[in-house]
Amino acid sequence: MKVYFLITFLGIFSICRSYAQSTSQDSLNVIERQRIDLRDQQARLKAKQDSLVNERLRIEQRQNLQRQQELLKQQELLKTQQQPQQIIYTNQQPPAKNNSDHKFKNIIGLVPAQIFITGVEVFYERAISSKNSLQLNIGYHSMENYPDMDPNGNVNTYNRTSSAMFGTAFLPNKDRVACAGMRVQVQYKSYVFQEVGVLRKLHIVPSLLYKQDEMTIMTNYTNSTYSSYAPIYEQFFAQALTGALDVGYNIKFLRFFSLDPFVGFTYTMPFTGKVESSKVHADFVNPYKQGLLLRTGVTIGYIF
Repeated sequence: MKVYFLITFLGIFSICRSYAQSTSQDSLNVIERQRIDLRDQQARLKAKQDSLVNERLRIEQRQNLQRQQELLKQQELLKTQQQPQQIIYTNQQPPAKNNSDHKFKNIIGLVPAQIFITGVEVFYERAISSKNSLQLNIGYHSMENYPDMDPNGNVNTYNRTSSAMFGTAFLPNKDRVACAGMRVQVQYKSYVFQEVGVLRKLHIVPSLLYKQDEMTIMTNYTNSTYSSYAPIYEQFFAQALTGALDVGYNIKFLRFFSLDPFVGFTYTMPFTGKVESSKVHADFVNPYKQGLLLRTGVTIGYIF
């Protein structure tokens, strides 16, 4: 009886074990199939994504090609519209360019007033920024004003001698003087309403001037003989610095020329020959008296 029970138990145990093994194997097979299915789905999804990317690239390429074709059509249309004008210009001269607003930066010229006091003064102006320029003036003058009569009112016969190299006598007889000298002036021009590139219109001009003269004054006569008189001369050297503030207006004319009238004030500060120069009264000859003066003038230049 015991043997029979043992055999029955072992049989049931073996059947249960076999069933459990078969069930476990089936589960493993199911999991493996699910893993394979998931891998296949991932591969199909990746293929779809690649297909979508490729399709998007093809769409973008088509759009770019269409844009290029439209641009080519527009360029061809512009060429066809401009073609008649080009044909006209080949048969006729094209319209001349307007140089009124050309950006000039330099002016060279002269100061005509110096010619009337037997001298010459030239200048050079150069633009240094959008609305400012620098101007350098250099001048030389030489003149004489000796009366052609003796102290008794008779026409004298003495030889006129002076330090003047060239000049004319046009000043009052009370100033018996000859002078020769030079001047150097630096001006800073600030154009108010327009860029300095065209070098015209209203401008404000502070400046500093150095000037010098070798002066010869006829102080008196001596009766050298019974019928002739010999002049007495006194010589001295005068120097001064002059500060000025002017307002000018540069006018362009004849395309490449400028006319620059100006008006302003000057203050002269002599530092050599101040005492001796007080013997000279005409301001044209003696610009060395200390004080404030009103001045005006004009310059003429060539623009380039």
